[in-house]
Amino acid sequence: MKTITLNQIQPEIKGANEFRNSSMQYRCEYNKRSYTHRLMCITGGSCSFYYGQHVFRCEVGDIVYFPPDQLYGNDFSGRDFRVINLFFDFYPYRGESYVYSTIYVKDNCFPEYMGESVHFSDCPFFNSLQHMRDFPDALERTASICREFSERQIGYKQKANAMLTDLLISLLRFQETTSMTSEGNSAGDILAYIQQNCRLPLDGQSLSEKFNYHPNYINKLVRKATSMTLHTYILDTKIRNAAVMLAETDMSITEIAMWFSFYDSSHFSNVFRKFYGCSPHEYRKKNRGGTSGVTYL
Repeated sequence: MKTITLNQIQPEIKGANEFRNSSMQYRCEYNKRSYTHRLMCITGGSCSFYYGQHVFRCEVGDIVYFPPDQLYGNDFSGRDFRVINLFFDFYPYRGESYVYSTIYVKDNCFPEYMGESVHFSDCPFFNSLQHMRDFPDALERTASICREFSERQIGYKQKANAMLTDLLISLLRFQETTSMTSEGNSAGDILAYIQQNCRLPLDGQSLSEKFNYHPNYINKLVRKATSMTLHTYILDTKIRNAAVMLAETDMSITEIAMWFSFYDSSHFSNVFRKFYGCSPHEYRKKNRGGTSGVTYL
């Protein structure tokens, strides 16, 4: 396997075609592989794909990216199922052959035609199979590349390869933007939940059960959004709210410690001092407001 960076790619199309299902029903076992890297855009009907432990349903306009020698299976039915296939290498290193633009099944493989697997050190997106939905102009862009390569007018290779390069970079940017938006929404939901439920004994496991994310992933989202670890953000939220209660209520320090689910008043005081540089008693004395008698009990 060759390790490369995004700046090194010079995509070279080895084949382009539109596949149309010729039978009313077609089911494929988990036994197919591609000789090259491959982009597939669904142009009609729908299809289910299987790889590893994953299953995903593709509809019109969806794009799927396959690395070479990626084992997968699919399941589609109806004569309206159609896809555009773009078979390519990430850099030119071999000649032409119709075999490159075919899919082999089971043991009907010619090892000498298998493309070189690559590992991107700076964009892991292309290191594994990807399924993309809602990519703008997916049908038009893949059809244009397929048409350019198939019509074979003067300079078609250079133009088709340039169009493919632009498409690959656009897909990468779209994926990153979509991922950031998704992560941002998830992080916002988690932070809001912590703020609204800071009285509870929150931790990575309880949030994992609430949001169905791994605790490490939740910590990553919170750290990216706040520059704090999950543990620090939870304590920061509790202590900031506790500071308000120290200044504005007559609740005892022990009651406030229990209110925010600290082990005891000693634990609360130690954490409070780390954040504010003084004890809860000292903070209350300095910041006592005019709302004596207000209680949150």
